[in-house]
Amino acid sequence: MGTRLDKQLKSCVTATFLACTVMVQSAPAVEPLNPMPEHATLRLLDAAQRGDPWAQTLLGFLFEQGTVVTENLDQAERWYRAAALQGHAAAQYSLGKLYLSGNGVPADPHEARRLFRQAVNQEFLPAFVALAEIYINGIGVARDMRRAMHILEGATILGSAEAMYRLGIIHRDGNYVRHDHHTALEYLHRAAEFGHAAAQYDLANMYVFGYGTPTDLAVAQFFLIKAAEQDHEPAKTVVNAICRHAEQSALQTTICQ
Repeated sequence: MGTRLDKQLKSCVTATFLACTVMVQSAPAVEPLNPMPEHATLRLLDAAQRGDPWAQTLLGFLFEQGTVVTENLDQAERWYRAAALQGHAAAQYSLGKLYLSGNGVPADPHEARRLFRQAVNQEFLPAFVALAEIYINGIGVARDMRRAMHILEGATILGSAEAMYRLGIIHRDGNYVRHDHHTALEYLHRAAEFGHAAAQYDLANMYVFGYGTPTDLAVAQFFLIKAAEQDHEPAKTVVNAICRHAEQSALQTTICQ
């Protein structure tokens, strides 16, 4: 593969990147990883300086987050850019996020859009959602829901649960499109099957109130528990409230077992 990182080091730094990352925007909270040993950090820096795009991307991430090294957005931008120029999709996406937010670089939504598009062309799933958000919110471009939804649809074909969730919410809320609870339910079910906690929680609400489906409290409970088991805070709050009420009223409910 031509990498200058040995397998053990790459496994370590990749786990750090993925656990805290940009890559899974809707993932449940993850316990912080133990800091990488100093020798591993030095080997990562050496590999980045030698031109390894994975090492450059991971180093940029560590500088951006400040979890292993001191936060330094100038250095984050430097290493993301070095990898992005080599065509590394995660670096293109991460650099685009910096330009979108204006962290470490002057805010430039046009450059962010260009970088997201490059990452989308390599089928990097988080970039699809980021690019769609630009068109949904009209950031540096005219709002274009048709284009945004087309981009999200492309991500769903590749298996993006976050894109499925976003499309479900768009149809449910009728934001710039016609309300369509049946289509919303379909997308949310697909996302929930991938373990998307927010989709599971929103499905529970739809089954409670009968949006796009007959009310079904048993199904609602099933999805509520699934979301709570992933530490989804709103779901945990609802479950805890139900259990407190059941305890005070001497009621029995399977949701608290």
